[in-house]
Amino acid sequence: MPIHRYSGHYLEPTKNLYELGVLKQYPTQKAIVFYRDYGINITYRLKGVSPEKFQRISNLLLEAAHQEAGRYTDYKYFFARFEVRLGRTTKGRKSLPLSQTYQAAKHPEPYIMVYGPGYDTGEEIFLIDQVEKILDIPARYQGRVKKQRPYMVTEMQICVRAGIPPIEVVEKE
Repeated sequence: MPIHRYSGHYLEPTKNLYELGVLKQYPTQKAIVFYRDYGINITYRLKGVSPEKFQRISNLLLEAAHQEAGRYTDYKYFFARFEVRLGRTTKGRKSLPLSQTYQAAKHPEPYIMVYGPGYDTGEEIFLIDQVEKILDIPARYQGRVKKQRPYMVTEMQICVRAGIPPIEVVEKE
């Protein structure tokens, strides 16, 4: 299945993020092929997204993830992740990695993958829960991350997967 090109017409949340100066560039799309699956990764490269800015734009990022995944109705599974670079202190360099990934679980519905089903499941596997975990980094890693810049969010990636091996697609054609 082909990549759905933007052709200069980007989604409204994406335009807003770009106008705010949060994106380094408009999102990129890349076809990915694995042995058991294939799909597309849509990457939003963020610049200068500190905790305060991330808190302000998190709703726009969630809406962008929902709309990007919604463009690919012919794919079966959706998931998304944030890449975070930690501002570690001397104590934190010994116990924390430089960067962490916060990923939402794979789900067949884009809206539920981003916002959850609307009731408590007891699991924090949705993208909105990952945003809360990122905002909670200063409290969770107190003394191990810097007080001024505890982290920087560097990237958001939305992944869509077909749910079938690419070999089966070639055999059908």
